[in-house]
Amino acid sequence: MKKKIYKIEIFNNLSAESITKIIQNSKIKKIYKGELLFLDKTEMRNLYFIIEGIASLYKLNNLNDKKIIFILGNNNFLNESIFENSMSTLNCEFLSNATVLEIPKELLINLMKQDFNLSKIIINSLSLKYRKTCYQLKNSVGNITADELLASKLWKLAKDFGVKTPEGVEINFDLTITYLADFLGIKRETTSRQIKKLSNIGLLKFEKNRFTIFDTEKLSSFAKRCDVYHNKKE
Repeated sequence: MKKKIYKIEIFNNLSAESITKIIQNSKIKKIYKGELLFLDKTEMRNLYFIIEGIASLYKLNNLNDKKIIFILGNNNFLNESIFENSMSTLNCEFLSNATVLEIPKELLINLMKQDFNLSKIIINSLSLKYRKTCYQLKNSVGNITADELLASKLWKLAKDFGVKTPEGVEINFDLTITYLADFLGIKRETTSRQIKKLSNIGLLKFEKNRFTIFDTEKLSSFAKRCDVYHNKKE
């Protein structure tokens, strides 16, 4: 556990006392692909942090359809909302096998009183999610076309989770058309048509639930109206 926690870059500025208490009181959990870590509207006493892996945070509507809010990778908190109350606000499903740090909420509250750098880490994480939510609302269907929306989402996923291959950049986890449609907030049939369109014009390949982007700059240019994806800080 010590080795894993000391490798977490955002914890580098914490005091030695804070690190020691986190190590002594936290747990490392192994999560498997497809497993749910927590459900919406359930009481939670722990904060979860992804050491390694990919998680999807989503809500269910009245028809039990998923609305995916975030797809998060390494070095991300999953449920900071529990600081406002003890109830989770989203469902959390893992899209890959993962290693997660489970930290007691009360421990973090006490450490945040003593170590301002820890408070900054939590605030920064919440701020980033807030900015992403605002951009998602701006760049939603109605403001841009479905093909531009698809291109922009795939560009961002390639930026966050891409690995270089001889063909281009592969998004390094399985992503079905249904799940992508949930993420985009559009119908599966529409998503399938737009994937075919982007494939036919030579921007990407979709095979066995894996996307390969041939040229990320061209894909970004195609989604030119989604200005968030030209902000390299996001």
